[in-house]
Amino acid sequence: MADEALRGTYSDFKLVKTRSVVQVIIEMPITDAKKIVEFMGMPNPAEEQWVALALLKKPGTDEKSITPANTPKTNGPTEKVKTQWHERSPGSQAAYLCTLPEFRAWIATKMTWQCELNNVSCDETAAKNYIYGNFNIKSRSELNAMPDDWAKFMSQYRADTRETAEVRS
Repeated sequence: MADEALRGTYSDFKLVKTRSVVQVIIEMPITDAKKIVEFMGMPNPAEEQWVALALLKKPGTDEKSITPANTPKTNGPTEKVKTQWHERSPGSQAAYLCTLPEFRAWIATKMTWQCELNNVSCDETAAKNYIYGNFNIKSRSELNAMPDDWAKFMSQYRADTRETAEVRS
């Protein structure tokens, strides 16, 4: 095998308790999909393939000095900048979570009597209203002023759902 490396961004970490392992998620451009499969093949649970991780960029380092020469540059105005979960404000996190069916399912367990009484499912609006009531706010942006309360709420969500990784978007 030739000495080659694929470049991506560390985007998630997931604990798999049943197998006593962690999954590390590295995101790469979809345009590299063919190259990834050619390089590593498809995952096969019957045959483990060991790989190595290396940090390519440290905080404060000029990325250009370590960017491989063959990596395409996509710094044009159409490039969408992804914000990491931990960099998002509590209000932004709440807005995103309300779109997720698994989060709404968790909210539904917290407000079962309300859903049954009104004969409604827990949709995005119901999830948003639950957050409003839980934090006594009128807008999710008000959560930005209460990061500790939001962190407690998220800890409870993760504990109840056994979610150990941050949500990605």
